[in-house]
Amino acid sequence: MKMWYCPTLSPTINMKNKLFLILVVLFTQPVFSQDILDGDKVWYSTYLNYKLNKKIYFDDYLLLSFNGLQHSFSFFQNDFNINYALSKKATLYAGYSYAMYNWIPEYKTAYSQNISAVSTIGFNKAEVGGKYDISIGKNFKIDQDLAAQFYFPQLEKYQFRFEYSIKLSYKERKTSFRFTPFVQGVIFYYQNGIPVHYYKDDGSLGDYKSPNGFHRYRAKFGLSFRPIKSFKSMGIVLYYNIQKEFNISGFGNDLNIKTPLGNITNTQNIIYPFNNYNVFGIQLNFFL
Repeated sequence: MKMWYCPTLSPTINMKNKLFLILVVLFTQPVFSQDILDGDKVWYSTYLNYKLNKKIYFDDYLLLSFNGLQHSFSFFQNDFNINYALSKKATLYAGYSYAMYNWIPEYKTAYSQNISAVSTIGFNKAEVGGKYDISIGKNFKIDQDLAAQFYFPQLEKYQFRFEYSIKLSYKERKTSFRFTPFVQGVIFYYQNGIPVHYYKDDGSLGDYKSPNGFHRYRAKFGLSFRPIKSFKSMGIVLYYNIQKEFNISGFGNDLNIKTPLGNITNTQNIIYPFNNYNVFGIQLNFFL
């Protein structure tokens, strides 16, 4: 469940404005959409939170990703979640996500789904998770999120993914902007990817298995604020996100696997190369 919320926003807004904002969020999005290309990204997103009652609320996260300054299309993603508050601190949620990725030739050998008319392929995700928040005094807050995710069709590196995130934020209360800087760390565990051949030190074939294990982290640094004093239910988030994949040595479940040198070409291939990129992002939040 990937969103950055603005904790300074008030949920008070009349029904007419609620309907207007829902229409804006749902109908101004592009009509497009597994590893993405390395390098810099620019992400534009919206987050809509609708409170049904004291216990239940819905949220929808829409993300459009572009590659670098040239702004070529990368992928589109829509996450919808149903949340149930166990208490003021603890929440359970379940959700569904659909994403459309720009087709690249590397997908051909791994995925069998049809390519759309706009050269994209689709992926689905079901997710369950829980959140637990801790307030430290009047200004500091720690948000934690633990999620289990199931992807279909199966992705190359994983079919199941487990995610844990922790975020520390500081809420400024002296101005109407309610500036809230934050830092967030996320770690991912991969499970049940498409099996791959591993090689022994002498170049002979070793195990044939999925690269299960901890293989990805993200570090996010950002600032949320309320741009319009009279419109307390809208917020903006600016952030910078670093994603890196990695191996933990000694477990025999690596990514970025180098094949033995070819006898004729004297070259190596890399299987499941690391997927590393940086993101400059802006997000518009609505709390209804």
